[in-house]
Amino acid sequence: MVAEMATVEKVAEGVKFQESELPIDIIYSKLAEWLVDRKKIPAEWRKRLGVIQQKKVQALASLPRDVDTRLLTCTEETTGYLESKQIRDILAASKPEARTLFGRLSGAAGTWDEIVRLYERDSVYLGEAAHIMVQNTNYEIPYLRRQIAKWKHQLADLDRKEADYRRNAAASAQKFQQTCEELGIQGRDVKKELLELTLHLPDTFKDVSDAVCDSKVKQAVDYYRSFVAYAHTESGAEPPVVVHTVVELQSRPPEPAELSAIGRMFLAKATAKAYGKEDQNRPLNGTGEKVCDSDGVAPPSINWDIGSVDPAAELGSSTDDKPVEISWDIGELDLNQEPPDDLQVEGDTIASGTREVAGVVHSIEDQEQQMTTEHEIQWDIDVTDTALAAPLEIDWDIGIVVPEGIDGDGVSALQALGNEADGAGTGEVDGVARDETLPHALSTVEYRNMLVNDLFELSAFLRQRKLELSSSNGSAMLDQLQVSAPVEVQQHGIASLEVMDQGVSNALKLLTSDKTRNLIMLATSTRFLERLEKSVLDKKASQRKLLESVGEIEKKRGEVHNLLNATWPKHDAVLTRTRELKHLVEKTISSQYAGRPVHIIGEINNVLG
Repeated sequence: MVAEMATVEKVAEGVKFQESELPIDIIYSKLAEWLVDRKKIPAEWRKRLGVIQQKKVQALASLPRDVDTRLLTCTEETTGYLESKQIRDILAASKPEARTLFGRLSGAAGTWDEIVRLYERDSVYLGEAAHIMVQNTNYEIPYLRRQIAKWKHQLADLDRKEADYRRNAAASAQKFQQTCEELGIQGRDVKKELLELTLHLPDTFKDVSDAVCDSKVKQAVDYYRSFVAYAHTESGAEPPVVVHTVVELQSRPPEPAELSAIGRMFLAKATAKAYGKEDQNRPLNGTGEKVCDSDGVAPPSINWDIGSVDPAAELGSSTDDKPVEISWDIGELDLNQEPPDDLQVEGDTIASGTREVAGVVHSIEDQEQQMTTEHEIQWDIDVTDTALAAPLEIDWDIGIVVPEGIDGDGVSALQALGNEADGAGTGEVDGVARDETLPHALSTVEYRNMLVNDLFELSAFLRQRKLELSSSNGSAMLDQLQVSAPVEVQQHGIASLEVMDQGVSNALKLLTSDKTRNLIMLATSTRFLERLEKSVLDKKASQRKLLESVGEIEKKRGEVHNLLNATWPKHDAVLTRTRELKHLVEKTISSQYAGRPVHIIGEINNVLG
């Protein structure tokens, strides 16, 4: 029985020991209600907290912030019970002698000591701590974390966009460089450099002429002429003329002076079309560049304010549109009208007036004849009948030489080219001075079209001949040619035709290549020049815009970094303050319950963790 009682006492003692060590768990959102229910704080703690807030605002207005740097960040929202104690301690440490007769703090430190006492009376600070923990856990900390996540996401997007912009800018720069290399320009002054490309036309036409004058093409022309004469010409008749333009160019290839004239002509035309009439009147030097002043600026054109003047009306010109009329003070007289019967006119007076007028006229004629006799001008003009009968001829001191192999069409092409002058009084023909060599006929569209047609005709003939000789009936055709065809036709087989066709194809490629087409279009079409310039400049502008976007992204990244750097300290400060308040509440409640462990539980631990 005694043993059983001892066991019960031990069990009872053990149960009592476990109860004293049992922790108290309080949900953070119910902490304020828990404290009010257990009479740890008064029910009107919010009213008391409002009074403390008013005193705290007044104290913050007169706070000497130069005492310590920690006082610079104190605001109404961030200053609570713990911060008030810290301010009191800092002020008290700065002036330890500032105390009253009873040993209490005075001055600013005394004001904050009174605020701390109001907080500690009836543990009002516990209610404030519970309110701040709920506010920070539910709103402040999640908001700051969302802001931080948003700034980080924006930084990642900006990094991705910057990489894309830089990659696209590099691609645009590469395309621009590649286009400039294909066009043969540097890309600094695109329009000027594109116009200067027309100076390469003489070299291009020289290559075309060399290709047409190649021995393979000449051999093909001779073979074509011989075959046509054999197949389509009756005996004794003149052989027909084939590929006339090719033969003409082979017989008279362009001279260097004619090629240079082509370059000057095309550059002058292209410059006039691209820059307008003002630049068209600007003189060009030997390389096709405009003559400028010493400072690099083209001299301005002078407006003489002289319009087209009619020599017959020159003496009567005035500022008004209407010609100046001279009043002779003589009324209109109808010679057929008879005077009235009652008009009394003295005959002597009329006769005298007539004699006076006649005398004036004869006097003027005598004076003019006398001046002509005294100062006679020798015009050195033969006025004999023979000279008058002969037609008037002007010797322009220009000789037209027609080489062998060129008929009237070639001369007419040159004459048509010379007739394309921009103005009869300018002294130039298509940008070439009258005393300079005229451009070769290759500069005309008609001549180039005829040349291309002839080359295609020659190439088609050679390919047709290769196809015929390589067919199943080719051997029979060769036997027939050996019997009746001339030697010029018999001596060429498939291999020889391949060589000749290759030479003709090379000439066609040079004449119809994109480079040649672009050079001619640049020299003749303003719209093509503008489109090509815009295409090149668009690639350059695309690179510039992308790089500008990169600069804007870098600026935006700096702003986001500043926001992120400003948000992180706030987040850390709120976390630290919440942890301190949680620890303060747990410690205070534990002391009120004889040291039992107290735990604030709920979402607050996840947020603080």
